[in-house]
Amino acid sequence: MVDFMDYSKNLRYFKGADTHFYVGIVLLAIGVIMIVLSYFFWVYLVPYQDFAAIALVIIGACIAWIPQYRRSGEKDIDAYVSVRAEGYAKEITERFHLSSNAKAKIESVLTGSFLLDADTKGWVYRRGKNDRKYRSSLYAITALFFTEVGILAATKRISLTEDSESETIKEIRFYDIEDIKIDYEEKLVEKDKVKAYHLIIRANGETVLDVPVAPNAQLDAKCEEIRAQMIKIKA
Repeated sequence: MVDFMDYSKNLRYFKGADTHFYVGIVLLAIGVIMIVLSYFFWVYLVPYQDFAAIALVIIGACIAWIPQYRRSGEKDIDAYVSVRAEGYAKEITERFHLSSNAKAKIESVLTGSFLLDADTKGWVYRRGKNDRKYRSSLYAITALFFTEVGILAATKRISLTEDSESETIKEIRFYDIEDIKIDYEEKLVEKDKVKAYHLIIRANGETVLDVPVAPNAQLDAKCEEIRAQMIKIKA
């Protein structure tokens, strides 16, 4: 479990490039080819080829992988935000004594998303090398808890590159809700159009909740449950 995050390693991940990796791999490959040529085919391209080949392999491996250990990886960042999200849900449960609310008709839900908003100060991002997913230095966690009469929505925005976070708590009555939906807007990140999904709740003629989310079937089902509860209370 990851419960600590090195901000400097994260910053190197978001701002770093993979050029060193490819350069190192090329040098390593050349070294391996030279070893194969000398040991299996008795072909020597340079003086002291065996020593030169071993040196290239070692140098290439160092160039390719040592910088990788000096920065966070995609799995490190995903694991960290997952742990922070679970911890935040537990914190809200204890702070508002929500575990004792046995009369709630809807189970709580936890969601979150990396923020892809170029207007945010200090915002940096990177596209994953393996999964091609965009991650940014800002992450929003939202925990939705349900009572007999409404929703408690707790949102925490955390920075992955500095010790900074902010929180908003909103209480929304089912009776006041006019609409709830998951919507998206397309953002241009580099040359890619990326869909940024939001959970939006309107009540009393205005938007009372607009939080970034990762869309999934559970969240869709939760919206339907909220609509049903809203209709039931107003009936």
